[in-house]
Amino acid sequence: MSVFVDLYIDNECKRIDLDSYGKEVISFGRNSECDIYISKEFVSRLHGCFYKENGKWNIKDLESTNGIYTSGRRIDQSEIYPGQTFEIYKKADDKNRVRFLIGKEDVSANGNTYGKNAIREESSSTPIIIITVIVAVILLGLIIFAFIKFSNDDKDKKEKTTTTTEVTTASPTSASTEETEETTQTTEESTETTQTTEEPTKDTEETTQTTEEQTEEPSEESGNDKSTELSEQEQKYLDAIKKYCYLKNPALKDMSQDDYSFGWDIQKIDENIYEVTFRSYTGSKTFYKIDALTGNVTTEELVPAISDERMPSDDTFNINDYID
Repeated sequence: MSVFVDLYIDNECKRIDLDSYGKEVISFGRNSECDIYISKEFVSRLHGCFYKENGKWNIKDLESTNGIYTSGRRIDQSEIYPGQTFEIYKKADDKNRVRFLIGKEDVSANGNTYGKNAIREESSSTPIIIITVIVAVILLGLIIFAFIKFSNDDKDKKEKTTTTTEVTTASPTSASTEETEETTQTTEESTETTQTTEEPTKDTEETTQTTEEQTEEPSEESGNDKSTELSEQEQKYLDAIKKYCYLKNPALKDMSQDDYSFGWDIQKIDENIYEVTFRSYTGSKTFYKIDALTGNVTTEELVPAISDERMPSDDTFNINDYID
């Protein structure tokens, strides 16, 4: 069965048949070369795509600035099904947004009424969650009650046993007390010996810590030497491109390069041409080509899910605007 997507922009609806494109990946964004062209300033040039996997259509965010949301939650990718709604917007309270409403072939395509009739009422899981919480609380209460009752019963038994023992075995208890005191005294002597033994060990640990601090100092110097591998011009251009990327996509500042695989590289292509490559954690790449004479920067993008070749971008600027 064919899958249709109703695209809502400024209260206008456009019916899209995904299978009619005859390919596995259908891109959408502000770039006129995208399969689905969306002329909104808050939509990225290559915002996302629909792709078919194992006979099922999915939606994927291609590292866009404002992302893709469903039920108020930002997603990276998701399988689509009839009645589901995906949105693109700049702010949560912004009414200016783009909507994708997923439908099927047997759903009426009656323009504006489609959005009201095709939205599938999803079964809410809230009642199930509430019932589960109630049952869990009841079980926890029963366990606590049983534990307290068992503890009280066990305490009563121990008190009765202790009373009986004190009445019938007064003399043996005294003897046992003396033996216990002797054992305690022996234990204290052993503890003093252990403390004496621990003192050299503590000195050894301090010596080890000092050695480790001395060992770490050359490592730090070695790490600093690595930054000098780039020329002053290359470092200046690399820092400027990083600054541009952080201003364009502030979410990068909150990402750790240990958790997300992304970064920048620079190389000198010609006497006056430098190229900085930004590798995204999604696998896509952006190439910033810098003219050292004029400072003008042109960009190209490579998205493996879309194409194996670089795609020219209309994103241009002057590198000197971002050099500190």
